[in-house]
Amino acid sequence: MRKIADAFGLSKSSVHRILSEASLKPHKTEYWCGKSPDPEFSEKQTSILGLYLSPPENALVISVDEKSQIQALDRTQPVLPMKPEHPKRFTHTYTRHGTTCLLAALLVHEGTIEARCVERHTHEEFLQFLKHLYRKYPHKHLHVIVDN
Repeated sequence: MRKIADAFGLSKSSVHRILSEASLKPHKTEYWCGKSPDPEFSEKQTSILGLYLSPPENALVISVDEKSQIQALDRTQPVLPMKPEHPKRFTHTYTRHGTTCLLAALLVHEGTIEARCVERHTHEEFLQFLKHLYRKYPHKHLHVIVDN
């Protein structure tokens, strides 16, 4: 409300009144997903949800994703630990070490994460990460859930 009021030169109470009269709630957000054009979407969705709810015996259900362009930062001073009456404190200055890409795999039913940072964000690094998972769990049947 404050940002809207400042942008239009109004008071917060005026903004509140106007939004209320229009039944608008800018503080609330909902996510929506359009219907997939894939004619097999429902079947695929059922299959994936089935893996989450009832995995096959000797199987690992792994949700894999990547986060690219993570800034690698280092604080210029050590963190000051929490003390009575004082929170943990960080310096506001830092040193940049470029960016990295995080590849992560959530082992859904174990609640553990396998992760590694890679310099480049290509299909080759992603494939190497999947091969790493395959080698790490040699006697398991892997069900890898990946977006897109």
